[in-house]
Amino acid sequence: MKLSGRIREFKANAPILLSKPGLYGKMLAGVFRGMVLKQNVLRYLELQINGVCNQTCEGCFAAKAMNPSRDRISVKEIRNVWRELKKLGAIQGIVTGGEPTMREDLFDIFDALEIRKSMFAMTTNGLLLSRKYVRELKRIGLSYLAVSLNSLDAAENDRIRGTPGHFDKVMEVIEWTKAEGLPMGLSTLLSHQNVDEFERMAEFCYGKNIQICPAFAVAQGKWAGNTEVRLTREDYDSLDRINEKYPIVRSELTSNYSGQKTCPGGTEKIFVSLYGDVTTCQLNPISFGNIRQEPIRRIWQRILKIDSFKKINPVCVVSSDDTYVSLYIDPIARYKHHPVPIQEHPVMKDRFPDLPPPRERGRSKPRKEVVTLGTDLLGKPEMSPTRSAESATSDRNHETESAPMVAS
Repeated sequence: MKLSGRIREFKANAPILLSKPGLYGKMLAGVFRGMVLKQNVLRYLELQINGVCNQTCEGCFAAKAMNPSRDRISVKEIRNVWRELKKLGAIQGIVTGGEPTMREDLFDIFDALEIRKSMFAMTTNGLLLSRKYVRELKRIGLSYLAVSLNSLDAAENDRIRGTPGHFDKVMEVIEWTKAEGLPMGLSTLLSHQNVDEFERMAEFCYGKNIQICPAFAVAQGKWAGNTEVRLTREDYDSLDRINEKYPIVRSELTSNYSGQKTCPGGTEKIFVSLYGDVTTCQLNPISFGNIRQEPIRRIWQRILKIDSFKKINPVCVVSSDDTYVSLYIDPIARYKHHPVPIQEHPVMKDRFPDLPPPRERGRSKPRKEVVTLGTDLLGKPEMSPTRSAESATSDRNHETESAPMVAS
């Protein structure tokens, strides 16, 4: 991206950055370490807090996240994770799912993440939001709301997401966030097939003075083995052009401490799953360790030993780095559950032969996923009778599947 484009992008992000003056020192230190000292600084946390969802999107890459035999990450564990990450330089993150608003203790999680003192976003499909909900998110200190939308054609969007009326709901949420002063953007899946539609959506967002965040398509989840969805180098060039034209495009490839166009996964960003597995980002189906077994610092250092995360990557590693995909992702593309522990990965396990067998400390009985049907003024969700995502029969993690799982 040209310097002029970076300046325009900074201006677009300025309201979020300026809202957290207590982080200026850490940000400047991170930029100095990244650009001058060429050091890796762990800046960003992607935190998956649940696997349930109230939509059935056709390209859901989180469709394999649910594992009925495992125990969901607790608020206490989340608090400890964030404390550890802060010591490594973390200042921001995003809460994801599943659908985060369906977790009954969401606001306890926000408290554990100290969102008033840090820059945290949440991704949501918006179905359970109301203007009152948005106002509360703003009040408690959420920095940014990323709302999922797949097309400006209402019928096509609703078909892709399996939810009639979803497009209209998102249009309402846009107006609520603008009225309440909560920065927001649209989160949309960017694949090889929809680059033109993405540009139309960027133009729409530019007119609305909101951002748009591309989620790079991967041949995983419901698209396991479908390599046609992966972005090409030409697609990334198109993304650069769109970003120059509409500086409201918020791409992780250009928002980092290094000052270069590069994928931050594994170097500046890590992902913690709803079961405590740690990987480079939500798209990466390989677990490099678990917070219940060892410190994040040790897991992060293990990630940095992988060649693909030692270099500057101008593309999404998990989506478009042919070497990484062919060596590490293709062999496990059709495993039933993701992420797969490196100790059980057919190729990766040879890189770390001394690791103990994957295990998990926690309650003797799995914690049930609670499905929230609606919200009565935040923090007081209306619940359905407790439904256990773990009630289904569990198969081994290595079992392959003959048909896609239901989206989560």
